[in-house]
Amino acid sequence: MTPEESRAKGRAYRAVHLQRAGFPVDTSMDPRLTYNGIEGPEILNIGSGVNPIPGAVNVDLQRFEGVDLTFDFTVFPWPIADASYDKVTMFHCLEHAPPLVAFNVLKEACRVLRGMGV
Repeated sequence: MTPEESRAKGRAYRAVHLQRAGFPVDTSMDPRLTYNGIEGPEILNIGSGVNPIPGAVNVDLQRFEGVDLTFDFTVFPWPIADASYDKVTMFHCLEHAPPLVAFNVLKEACRVLRGMGV
């Protein structure tokens, strides 16, 4: 098997598993593009601060460049509809919350995630 055939097989393998997980796969796109030509998941990035994730909905307590929503993630419920996102990320923010608040933050993250979300 040539290296190109191996890469193509890997792309096909990822595409099949993403389709099974419910993600749309656009086979007309160039496989060298972001996500290997596969449309990516909708991401909610909590506590983005000055490091927003491109393509995600970035949330922070303060308004920074790249922040899409501003609210306190320790106040419940979040102003986000149920089952709205495929992925919720929180980098360097959950450890600042007291344990009971952190537990409720994780419950809220589960609420806004779709069925196969992470």
